[in-house]
Amino acid sequence: MAESWNTITSKRTITRTTSGLPDMFDGRSRGDGSDNKYVTPIPRSKSLTLNRRNIRELDVTPLIQLPSVEKVKTLGKTRREKSVEIAALKPKDWKKVSVKHREKFERLSEVWKNAEGNPELIKIINDNGVCFKEEFSIGSGSYGTEVYVCLGSDGIERAIKRLPKVLCNLLKNERDILTSPNAVESPRVVNYCFYDDTSSPDFGYLILNLYEKNLEEFVKEEGETITESRARKMIRQVLEGLKALHAREPRILHRDLKPTNILVDVNGDLVLSDFGIGRFFPEQAQIELLETQKTQNLSEVWVDDAAEKEKLMKTYKDALSTKPCKYFDMGKGTCPFGASCFYKHANPDGTIAKVTVRRYDNSEGERRIINSLSLWEFIEARDGISLEDLLESLFD
Repeated sequence: MAESWNTITSKRTITRTTSGLPDMFDGRSRGDGSDNKYVTPIPRSKSLTLNRRNIRELDVTPLIQLPSVEKVKTLGKTRREKSVEIAALKPKDWKKVSVKHREKFERLSEVWKNAEGNPELIKIINDNGVCFKEEFSIGSGSYGTEVYVCLGSDGIERAIKRLPKVLCNLLKNERDILTSPNAVESPRVVNYCFYDDTSSPDFGYLILNLYEKNLEEFVKEEGETITESRARKMIRQVLEGLKALHAREPRILHRDLKPTNILVDVNGDLVLSDFGIGRFFPEQAQIELLETQKTQNLSEVWVDDAAEKEKLMKTYKDALSTKPCKYFDMGKGTCPFGASCFYKHANPDGTIAKVTVRRYDNSEGERRIINSLSLWEFIEARDGISLEDLLESLFD
């Protein structure tokens, strides 16, 4: 049954009507299947006189809080400005280069067009449009790194790395290395475009040139067709990249060189990438290290007894076996050390993954165990040429 109660102010009376409401407005559901809540904690009463004293004692919250007209205008203007910016930055001359990622860019271009009416679909970072959805992802790495395709307003296809804000020091370190002379002047090192840590409160971004795939993927896809001359060229390009990093002060140590961190462009040329844990190694640091080695009495930490050494190694391995392997990444990645890895290879359900041991016979008839695909081991097994002989022939 409906009934009225009056709220009396100093100058006028406001009448409100309730219909079958509980005795106290609260945060519980109405019970009618809807998600509506009672949010105004005012007791039912036939009449309630409000004055300055008791109005402060009551927590009177409006049922619906509408933004002011000025705020609505501001929000509408911001949305229109975003739409105008997105429309203005959409590239008019898209330079189509990538073959592997062509469909992703076509889809991104379509989303960008639709974003002119819905600006939340596209994020603009330094005049590059990107959509952080799974369909635009082209890779992932350690520490939660994600890589997506992005398209510049200049029509150039690029890649953008995204990392949680708390780990942006890795992106900053990579930026510093890639902008150093040793890296900038070498065609065998990935090209840096832009770093941003202000566009999002949660993530930092690093924009780089786009490449088709990494070396591990390349060898898996085209391993049988790689000729000896092609293999020599690939090895030479990797060595040229390392030579550039070590050429002059301050020298750069990559510290994580592996097939997944060597990228292949659309022409099949190789570049070194992923310098997140790389380091500058100036000449002074090397001198200090050598001096330390000369003066330190290393015999104080050397273990001669075989039993003690075995015990020490077992303790070390047992401690590492309880820590998850960052390369295996709960089954989402591949550990290059395979069965030789000291860390824990656990699946998401907690079960321990079974590591498959792969073996091959080299040119000298020796059976060897390999834990990850190695280009030179593949060439050695297939053509009977050792890595040492191959390197000698490269520089003859």
